[in-house]
Amino acid sequence: MKAFDRRGRFLGLLCLLTAVCITVIGLVFLWSIGGAYGMPDHVKKQAIWSLVGIVLFFVVRAIDYRAVLKVADVIYVVVLGLLVLVLVAGRSAGGARRWLALGPVSVQPSEFAKLAVVLILAKYLSLTESFRRLRWIWVPFVIGLIPMMLILRQPDLGTASVLLPVLGAMLYVGGVRARTFLLVALLFAAALPLLWRYMASYQKERVIAFLSQDAPTDRQKETILYQLMQSKIAIGSGGLLGKGLGKGTQNTLGFLPNRETDFPFPVICEEWGFAGALVLFGLYFVLLLLCTVIAGRSPEPQGAYVVVGIMATLATHIIVNTGMTSGQLPVVGITLPFVSYGGSSLLVNFVGLGLVASVASRRAGWRR
Repeated sequence: MKAFDRRGRFLGLLCLLTAVCITVIGLVFLWSIGGAYGMPDHVKKQAIWSLVGIVLFFVVRAIDYRAVLKVADVIYVVVLGLLVLVLVAGRSAGGARRWLALGPVSVQPSEFAKLAVVLILAKYLSLTESFRRLRWIWVPFVIGLIPMMLILRQPDLGTASVLLPVLGAMLYVGGVRARTFLLVALLFAAALPLLWRYMASYQKERVIAFLSQDAPTDRQKETILYQLMQSKIAIGSGGLLGKGLGKGTQNTLGFLPNRETDFPFPVICEEWGFAGALVLFGLYFVLLLLCTVIAGRSPEPQGAYVVVGIMATLATHIIVNTGMTSGQLPVVGITLPFVSYGGSSLLVNFVGLGLVASVASRRAGWRR
């Protein structure tokens, strides 16, 4: 019996190939934001981060994921320390304190927190079955809620909101019964007033504006809903085939704010139309389908937990980002995987896929 699964390695490489195709779309999109003239600095930086991410993919794939899970608690504690450090000495921008300056670059610890939570939960869920009983269900929730509350303090509602679906997906795969989920959902609903008090004022305004977007006030039109209104115009004006690369007015004339980070999807719709959006969604579907296949064929539960956690992270980002930019969800500030500009997000996504590939390529009972 060989230590490595050849078919699994092939599936892992297909994940990488799909992610690279999406990343190329992201680079073309960033180039378009620069007016399609030359190579803007953010395109060069994103290209460099992409190459680093691909290298990290192969490095992580070469490491047995079970060895990573052995130190998952250490990774979790370190990331919690970084989240606390951000609140004390982090760099502020746009009314939020989310970044740590490391020389010429800045890192966003909340991005790494998502991966740390997946790893620590995979380790915990694979060591015990007590979480399936109602009296112990609080343990994995506490594991996820600690970094979530620290991230909300930055404030970063978008990244914090990713952790709950990830936790739910991993618990579901772990065999938690539906009635337990229902009870937890009721408790969470009861705690919403507390969460509302914990949210920043501008986040509350975004939620209220979302609920009243069909009949907004003049102030909401001018401030809070302006970005969403411009986003809807961009999506609707693209038609079937779009206006052409670098020819979208909402993009090139600067009507749509934050289009390089949180709002890339409307630019793609405006310039590439419905057909371009369909290609992007098709690639995301292939990537998530490959992760599903890898999770299903994992010979060990801990491997399945890792893959499901990473898959849930990607799926939540895709759904929330495209939902908020089309007016179906409140604007919370969340990246579109492999497309949005940002080194921390891109590296975490490639590292996550490296772990997926590590799970896919190894057989049960082997260590390296």
